[in-house]
Amino acid sequence: MNFYIAHNEDIACEYNEQGYSCTELLPNTNDGSIHSYKYFLKANCKVAPALYADQLVLIMFGKGEGYVCDAKSANEIRELCFYAPEFDRTPYEIHAYTDMEFVLNVIDMNEGDHEDYAASHARLPFFRTLSKCVKYDQDCKGPHTTSWHVLNGKQFGHVMCGVVRAIGEGTIEKGHPAVHQWNYCVGDSDFDLTVDGVTVPHKAGEWSFIPGGLDHSLTAKPGKEVFYVWFEQFTRKDRDFIIKPLAKKQLPAPAPAKFYVSRDAEMKKDFDANGFAMTELLAGTYDGGIRNYKCWLKRGCHVTPELQSESTVLIMFGKGKGYVASDSHLFNVTEPAFYAPDFDREPYSIHAIEDMEFVISIVENNEDDKKLLNACRVRLPFFTLYSDAVVYDQDCKGPHTTSWSVLGPKQLGRIMCGVVRATGEGTTEKGHPRVEQWNYCLGDADFELKVDNEPAVPHKGGDWSYVPAGWDHALVAQPGKEVFYVWYEHYTREKDFCVTLADGDDASMYD
Repeated sequence: MNFYIAHNEDIACEYNEQGYSCTELLPNTNDGSIHSYKYFLKANCKVAPALYADQLVLIMFGKGEGYVCDAKSANEIRELCFYAPEFDRTPYEIHAYTDMEFVLNVIDMNEGDHEDYAASHARLPFFRTLSKCVKYDQDCKGPHTTSWHVLNGKQFGHVMCGVVRAIGEGTIEKGHPAVHQWNYCVGDSDFDLTVDGVTVPHKAGEWSFIPGGLDHSLTAKPGKEVFYVWFEQFTRKDRDFIIKPLAKKQLPAPAPAKFYVSRDAEMKKDFDANGFAMTELLAGTYDGGIRNYKCWLKRGCHVTPELQSESTVLIMFGKGKGYVASDSHLFNVTEPAFYAPDFDREPYSIHAIEDMEFVISIVENNEDDKKLLNACRVRLPFFTLYSDAVVYDQDCKGPHTTSWSVLGPKQLGRIMCGVVRATGEGTTEKGHPRVEQWNYCLGDADFELKVDNEPAVPHKGGDWSYVPAGWDHALVAQPGKEVFYVWYEHYTREKDFCVTLADGDDASMYD
């Protein structure tokens, strides 16, 4: 066989005096840059795994209940969970309420990984329950299969991670030469793993490794369960394992202005008989197929937005409490939040418990966008509170600034968004010629936007601004003042804006 599998009967379980067992899984089957260990921990016992100064660690809690604690937090384990410690800077312990099983992965970091980590990374220690992860759909998976993103590209060095679950179906995938893949079977898994025409059974607790490039499937027979963590490592070792090529145009692009601002106090608010008002923001300033509308909804009122059959819609809730309701879903808006409807397939309405304001963004999709959305995207309708998104740190932001990643590359076509919040600091960023950026000010925001060598302009809660691709920009607050905003970006390139390269691939074809 040209793939590898650790069956349960082949995984040693020899408890020591502290009540845990640890054995390496499939040693010497890859290049040695990742080592994976299966742990068994008895009920009412604990373990403090070894700390690593220069290697990333990702733990997948697959069975049993307990908690993981460190100097910064304690997190209960009641379902499939993921934990990454902060290198050797924050010791941690794992405590078992019941007998537990988990896999601990130790990941080498080369110079490029350290540079990427310094530039941007998921904040460590990282903890995530499966139920908090974003669901996605993919064309290689069955129609009733559910998948979750845990860690996306460049959030955690050279690796990515997610989960797949289904009954009687699963994943049938062409080989992806850019990544090696490991699979950790959890729950009541009982399915077939087929790699390059060879099929073997796979059950809960087992671990497998598929080298990059091989066609593979993980599918269950009727009534049986597929439930596994997929864990991938990019085969390319330099920093360009994910390429975002520059658009084929002069950048920064010629424009009448380097930035545009729409102030909340100057926005037109003509309420209709239903307590709803809407006005377009910065009309005519961007010709790339995105139109943005500021909306206000009075307390006790509701609105049913117009449905779009071909365009993506993203709603950014900035102020007030309420809920989004449809025939199949109910989402409570209790803080800044994000909602993307399922095109015109599921009508919805927005109900205001308090006076609300929000931005509706309508994104035109060309044929390439449609292909991308059909291949893989977050499950629609999509909803998240900003505080439920993944926290990340970035070198262009102040040391006490917190950022949340809401939508990453290719999760919803060519758009991305996130939230930044800080007091007395913020973001000072070199121009990014690959993406256009809009900023929606939240809460008690009171900061300055400065673009290139232009004078700084004040930004307050409810304001909206647009920075065309390529210009250096800063969003920073004075001491005691708050930076709090949504950043919303659109890739300038319509196709191949994010290209995953295998080891040895030539990126020049995308230049």
